[in-house]
Amino acid sequence: MKRWLTIFISMLFIGIVSCKKEKTMQHPFVDFTYSGNNGVTPVAVSFQCNLSDPYVVHWDFGDGSTGAGHSVTHTYLKQGFYKVYANAESEEGVGGAVQNVNVSPYTKLKIFQVNGGVTAHKPDGSTWDN
Repeated sequence: MKRWLTIFISMLFIGIVSCKKEKTMQHPFVDFTYSGNNGVTPVAVSFQCNLSDPYVVHWDFGDGSTGAGHSVTHTYLKQGFYKVYANAESEEGVGGAVQNVNVSPYTKLKIFQVNGGVTAHKPDGSTWDN
């Protein structure tokens, strides 16, 4: 009986010592914003990822071009819809996000009625009259 108890305790000790706690990878929440997607082509669109160091961000702009960095600018030569991917990775984990980007020649107008007349403003605040 004493022999079995010694064997059991030895095996238990070996099991505890040999167990390693494995590092679990965290999957970061990746998101990004973009601006400048309206205008006559070629159009330079700015992209900004929500993550910072130690993550490295790789971009696929949906037109066969790629880039890297937390904040990048890409020039689209043609209008259309592009599926843009942002993939972030570090020793802490890997994650990604995708958005559809519409590169369009159309801009949003602000229309005001002033003294009975109607004035249309460009996105930068100027009008076609000045």
